[in-house]
Amino acid sequence: MKAEKAKLEAEQELKTAQGPVEEQIKVLTEALTLESNRRELVERMAGGCLEQRQKLEAQLQKLQEAGEVAAGKDGILRTP
Repeated sequence: MKAEKAKLEAEQELKTAQGPVEEQIKVLTEALTLESNRRELVERMAGGCLEQRQKLEAQLQKLQEAGEVAAGKDGILRTP
């Protein structure tokens, strides 16, 4: 009878402790979801920045080449 009572008390303590643990799991799961979404957004933004940088570098290259052609042999920049 004593062992049965001890077992019931242990089960009750376990059930009592389970509530806060489940709440903590819920909070951590939500935090993980938010962090995953944030990282995904940052990765998309970084990809957009890389694409924009590549476009700007290509544009700069064209402008530099056009400047070299316009400057000619004497090194003086002329406007077309």
